[in-house]
Amino acid sequence: MHRRTIDALEGIPSGFGPRVAYWQMKRGLSDADLAREAGISVELLKRIHAGEQEPSSSTRRKIAMALKVTVGKLLE
Repeated sequence: MHRRTIDALEGIPSGFGPRVAYWQMKRGLSDADLAREAGISVELLKRIHAGEQEPSSSTRRKIAMALKVTVGKLLE
């Protein structure tokens, strides 16, 4: 099961899926908006959020670009 914890120093969740959701919320993007911008399906985005699917490096880059953050911000 994917743990959702909060980094006490930054207030940013740990784990790729929760970090995507965090930056998505900060950018005010719906699932449909982010999926469209990243060129992925909403279903895939939801599986990534839930930690049910590990995205490929290409998908990570697409999501990071759509969120206007580095891939590193999503992986820290």
